[in-house]
Amino acid sequence: MIDYQYIDFSNFGYVKGKISSELLVDLQKESETCERDNSIYETNISRYEGCVPHYNISDILSFRLANEIKPLIQGIIQQKRSYIKIVNFINKSAPIIFDKPWMNIYRSGDLLPLHNHYGVYSYSVWVKLPPTSMFQFLYTSTTGQQLIEDHPLIPKDEGTVLVFPGQLMHVVYPFSYQDEVRVSVSGNIMLDVRDIDD
Repeated sequence: MIDYQYIDFSNFGYVKGKISSELLVDLQKESETCERDNSIYETNISRYEGCVPHYNISDILSFRLANEIKPLIQGIIQQKRSYIKIVNFINKSAPIIFDKPWMNIYRSGDLLPLHNHYGVYSYSVWVKLPPTSMFQFLYTSTTGQQLIEDHPLIPKDEGTVLVFPGQLMHVVYPFSYQDEVRVSVSGNIMLDVRDIDD
């Protein structure tokens, strides 16, 4: 028998967790006032026709959300195949910082087309969900095939957060429940290189 060893290609994963029920309730309350206050958060993708609008959220909730997501970031950084290890191009340690998050409020038929983010890592938190909906990651295999990672969503997934490499393509599909909404909060996590000398 010939000796052999199977070699698997490296790739990057993501972390799935839950925010606290207290923060979830406060985000749900804030979602009820975002549309009324019309506090629009502009992004490149929010300008597309039929794309779900993005809204600002309060600084207090942004701070609380960052504090709850930080342990997930540490969990992903410690993985053997951590994405941050290949983007850490600077020669000194740089802390992570959270950019201002935004809230997405979807009505029946709204979508967020295939896109990625500019952060080293990005996240999505599901705040309110209709009976069924779908979030999907898309990535390329070593042979160039388009691979899909589906995340079917139902109301028990409210409070779930995914932290993933910011360049990972993803899409949020429309749902067809007329009197329902889907609310999510998304944001980017970056390396703070402002005080790092060459």
